[in-house]
Amino acid sequence: MNRHTLPRPIALALALLVVAACKKPAPPPAPEPVRVENATLGLFIGALPDGFRVESNDGETLRFASDGATGAGTLTVAIDRSSRSVNVVEEAKSAQKELEALPEATFAGGNELVTPAGAGYAVRGSWSEGGVRIEERRIFALHPDGSGRLITLVDRYPAGDAANARDRFGRELALLSALEAP
Repeated sequence: MNRHTLPRPIALALALLVVAACKKPAPPPAPEPVRVENATLGLFIGALPDGFRVESNDGETLRFASDGATGAGTLTVAIDRSSRSVNVVEEAKSAQKELEALPEATFAGGNELVTPAGAGYAVRGSWSEGGVRIEERRIFALHPDGSGRLITLVDRYPAGDAANARDRFGRELALLSALEAP
């Protein structure tokens, strides 16, 4: 052994220490997905999409807090329990009239949707309430259980620009797509 070299076991131990010190720590585990089930409405969400927190899940009430660049909003899910025939286009036209009747209303248009349960429709409008501009999007679709019942998502939040509306619409569609029949 040369006087400038370390004994083999010590060199090996030092090499292992250097390798261990260079390793990045493991990332923290991903949070468990939030599962939501509402037996009264016949709805189940296996993993609640980002940007939503359960605000109320009791009987006929399924409501989420919705985050956004302009502030927090509230998204409510409702089921029409009547046995009437559902026409999502007519629902959207009716919602348009309601939104246009609000103070200083601006109707921003609608979108035809293809949802997991069939055709859907979304409309968006804004109005003034107590000096604050409020925006609302209503999404009409069929219940994922195939019953033909109307499901309505209503997201109400502080109005913002077009980028904010697009961001919220993407998250609303993610929530709609996550809705399943248990």
